Amino acid sequence: MPKPAFPWIQFRGWVAFLLVTPLTVFAYLIFLSPEAKAQVFQLELTERWLFAGILFVQLLATLFVFRPISRKIEREIDRREEAVAERFKILARATNDAVWDWDLLTNRVWWGEGIQSLFGYSPEEVSPDVAWWEEHLHPDDKERVLSGIRGLIESGEQFWSDEYRYLRADATYAYVFDRGYVMHGPGGKPFRMIGTMLDITHRKRDEETQRKMTTELARSNAQLASVTQELRKANNRLRRLALLDPLTELFNRRGLEQVLSREIHWAIRSESDLSAALIDLDDFKRFNDTLGHAVGDVILKETARRLKTALRATDHVARIGGDEFMVLLPQTRLDEGIRVAEKIRLSISETPITLSSGLVKVTASLGLVEIPHGELSTDALLSQAHSMLYRSKQSGKNRVSYNLKGETSRGQIEAGKGDVLGRLRQGDCFHAVAQPIFRLETEEPVGYELLSRSSIEGFEMPDDFFRVSFEANMLTLVDHQCFKTCFAAAASLPGHLRKHLNLFPSTILNIPIWILLEELPADASRGIYCIEVSEQQILGDPSHLVEPIKALKRSGILIAIDDVGFGSSCLESLILLEPELIKIDKRCVNGLTHSHSRLRSLERLLKLTQGLGAEVVAEGVETAEDLEVLKSLGVPYGQGFFWKNASCQPEEKQGNCFSPHPLLPGRLECRVLPSDSPADSKEPGGAPPP
Repeated sequence: MPKPAFPWIQFRGWVAFLLVTPLTVFAYLIFLSPEAKAQVFQLELTERWLFAGILFVQLLATLFVFRPISRKIEREIDRREEAVAERFKILARATNDAVWDWDLLTNRVWWGEGIQSLFGYSPEEVSPDVAWWEEHLHPDDKERVLSGIRGLIESGEQFWSDEYRYLRADATYAYVFDRGYVMHGPGGKPFRMIGTMLDITHRKRDEETQRKMTTELARSNAQLASVTQELRKANNRLRRLALLDPLTELFNRRGLEQVLSREIHWAIRSESDLSAALIDLDDFKRFNDTLGHAVGDVILKETARRLKTALRATDHVARIGGDEFMVLLPQTRLDEGIRVAEKIRLSISETPITLSSGLVKVTASLGLVEIPHGELSTDALLSQAHSMLYRSKQSGKNRVSYNLKGETSRGQIEAGKGDVLGRLRQGDCFHAVAQPIFRLETEEPVGYELLSRSSIEGFEMPDDFFRVSFEANMLTLVDHQCFKTCFAAAASLPGHLRKHLNLFPSTILNIPIWILLEELPADASRGIYCIEVSEQQILGDPSHLVEPIKALKRSGILIAIDDVGFGSSCLESLILLEPELIKIDKRCVNGLTHSHSRLRSLERLLKLTQGLGAEVVAEGVETAEDLEVLKSLGVPYGQGFFWKNASCQPEEKQGNCFSPHPLLPGRLECRVLPSDSPADSKEPGGAPPP
């Protein structure tokens, strides 16, 4: 470190000498009285020499007293500065850091020996110019570091620190932690900055290694959590598969035992009833022997699907072997279980199963029993149910047998069935509900679809009362009654909105078209009314419907083909009947966002409808994501559970129900039906025709 020199101290001594003596004489003369001053100038020569002698003594005192003291002070200052410099040099040698001393006035830097040991530079390579240090900063750090130092100096602060990369002699970069202290002179002007550079490369590497290890550990933990989750899911699937029949995905015998034990204990605690029905397909062995076991498997899978569709959410169904199924009906009395069993029987037998070789008619016999509250094994339950099932087989198959107790007799049950058919035939048990149809772009209602309901206990839904009607050969009669009920209720809707009514194809063929036209109002010719025909109901040759459909069109009635994309005769029906509207089945719409194959199928279907020039209505819209996909595909209209809170705008309104016109039969409830409800089928009732 260079020794600081202070020439101004020596200069100060001479200035003092030259100034003190004249000032002494001047002061002496000032303080004398006028008389004294006159006497001084009138002194004799001897007296004047005496006065000069006094001044000479003062001069000697200045030379030999003040100057030695000044020199002593100067030597003391130099000694102290040398001591400080020596301590600074010792400190620089004692530390491994690179010590530096920067003269801010000359931009010269003194470097300690650490700059050589830390970064591998020789003494000849180290330059005292501050630009040498700046040149070795990493390009990505240079601007930040220099800006930080400039800002510190300009702000008047004293302490600075930063981390950056510094170039070594071997062309590699070291991470350093640099810190400095700014010294300020008179007036607060900075003139010097000293500091140290510490090599923290190893610490940085350790931190980076630790960061990588932490990241790797987090990734490993995430993978472990994922594997654990997958393992848990796999275990759950294994446990579930252990309780399921692999063909039908219903409970197997083991699953039935667990469910039966749980339901019996619940029935005991809640003092509720519990019933069970044993189901056996009629002549199933004949199907296996004549059509093969592969066809038999198809029949079993379709039967399982129909069973799940017919049952309530609280019911349980299991395949216990071969073509036998067991249904548990919690909180169900025996007389209630009879209606459920009849619904199951009708759901199995109502529609032939479509195979590659043709249609197969399948029926089933059922044995219904009430389960006692005592401990009961699966074998004991099957033994009781088999006796009732045997009775059904002996009585001609395709029926339900049961053993009633108490006041209710078999005759009363049969009389109850007759009462159901009588009320259906009379038609006074029906009312209508309305499901809005929306313009997707604005989500405003453009029309309503009218759907029928029954007030008969146990036969409220279309799936129920249409099956009973078909078995009693009164399907067309009941369908016509539903059509008239929905038409009457449609009068309560605002006149500018389109009204959609449903008819079975068989009803259009069996009832003279002029009768249907006479039942329509005078404003039907304005395109306000639309008759929907479900594509899955058109069995056989659709050309038989061409003339009746044309007659309806000539009268101003719009024609819609419903459930498009689900049935097998879609293309032929669309070409021959030339509908004004095409309604896409909900199974083609639900889950568009998460199913690429379903999205592609819908895109191909929309291209077909564009060629036919028909408007498109998407059914079963349930999520905002599916709605956005439909909008992007250009689908103009839709309906579904997504608008479950939609409000209606009737001419007369009471809560969520339309008040019926005093002269019109029936009543109209306005609500959005869930798409997974059986009521979401779009014929007046909801069940496909037999």
